[in-house]
Amino acid sequence: MNRCLRLPALVLATALCASAALAQASSPSGSAPFGDRNAEHLDGAAASTFGLGVPYPNPFTETATLTYTLDQPGPVRLELFDALGRRVAVIEDEARPAGEYRVRFYGDALTPGLYVVRLTAGDRVVTRRLVRGT
Repeated sequence: MNRCLRLPALVLATALCASAALAQASSPSGSAPFGDRNAEHLDGAAASTFGLGVPYPNPFTETATLTYTLDQPGPVRLELFDALGRRVAVIEDEARPAGEYRVRFYGDALTPGLYVVRLTAGDRVVTRRLVRGT
């Protein structure tokens, strides 16, 4: 078990059927289960920082917008974990050039509760909290 996923502040219970519901979830177009297949590249210039923006709206009901910044090109993995530390979605897993990106996340199949968005690029990791409202 990965210890970094066991966050003591996140001791909220979520429905056990969330994983099963997510396996069948799809976007309105049916092409991408949780996020736009291609993140929108917002800025062509190289960014000077690495980071994950605050998700909005937060809390969300059906969709949330996630933004992130890469200061160097490389593989990017954007994942969603429930409050128990279980990965419930891989939103993005691709190589990207440096810059700013925006991804729309379709979370209407998630049960209401607290989630953690994790951005991994190389050996760097950053997280943000995301709440699915009712």
